Amino acid sequence: MTGIDPDGEMLSRANKKSAAAGARTTFELASATELPFADGSFDRVTSTLMAHHLPTAAKEAMFAEARRVLAPAGELHLVDIGPARGSLARSLQRLLRPHVLDDNLDGKLPAMMSAAGFADIAEEDRVVTVFGPLVFWRARRA
Repeated sequence: MTGIDPDGEMLSRANKKSAAAGARTTFELASATELPFADGSFDRVTSTLMAHHLPTAAKEAMFAEARRVLAPAGELHLVDIGPARGSLARSLQRLLRPHVLDDNLDGKLPAMMSAAGFADIAEEDRVVTVFGPLVFWRARRA
């Protein structure tokens, strides 16, 4: 397993936690928009609560990079803030959201995944939180 983060402090914490758990994990100082790995290097790519921090162009680059480093038929597993389903919750999201969340709250992430070359994009689950729903998506490299 390989983890990345552009923040060395976070990598240090992750290294300590991984070592304490006895996990065989390596960590790289890197950005999701410029992955330092060869094409087709991984069977799975996961991203948890990171995409909503990125502007649109960076999200598009992240999905393109995830697809690039996935082996044929590899899978992307993404957990992030998504659009609310109820009208009251959608209204609250519109009132309270910062612009960086527009893609997420407007439900654009699946289309971005598709544009990057993913297929079989599915919402696997969602958990409602005070910040909005956390949506669990799965997609396959086409």
